[in-house]
Amino acid sequence: GCVYPMFGVESGNQKVLDEIVKKDLDLNKLVESARLCHKEGIDTAAFYIFGFPGETRENIRETIDLAFDMFKKYKTRPHANIARPLMGTELYRTAKAMNVLIDTSIMDPEDRYEGPKTLIGPQMIETQEFSLEYLTSTFRRYQRGFIVQSLINLGWFASQHPLIFLRAIGSMLLDVVREPTKAKETILRYTLRKFIFPHSMARKDLY
Repeated sequence: GCVYPMFGVESGNQKVLDEIVKKDLDLNKLVESARLCHKEGIDTAAFYIFGFPGETRENIRETIDLAFDMFKKYKTRPHANIARPLMGTELYRTAKAMNVLIDTSIMDPEDRYEGPKTLIGPQMIETQEFSLEYLTSTFRRYQRGFIVQSLINLGWFASQHPLIFLRAIGSMLLDVVREPTKAKETILRYTLRKFIFPHSMARKDLY
């Protein structure tokens, strides 16, 4: 009955996982798990965070590279976030001890380096390796890459399983005709729950 495991990866660098995030995760086993799920027709997703104190720009690139490599090879949908040092957490205490916290409340709320507002807290992390501006620009590149790779994955599936793809499109159009006032919600629902997940397109149990 398993249709959608989610992996809490955090970083694409093993040293960052071991020494900074302190997470008991073997990246080689993670990749193998994603490969096996894809082979068995099970959709997967993974969560990543970048911007940890002590992390380098190269580490951040490794995280983004891993996210898109798994998205391309095994269709593991990536969810990326910027590290937020919430007060009371170990991350906050570490960042404060390293003197890498910045107060974003003094910045223009409409600016904040044009960062995704849901990911920017009252205090964020800036180090000699990266600024908040760099982190937000990296996140925007991740968003663009996600859209491009999603379309590539969709095109791949449509070419491999044209009948299933056309059936899914037909189902969506029928739902739009039935409830035209909810056309936008219907298209979004199909996109989020079916089109970006290759294996789920062949299933009816998600509805």
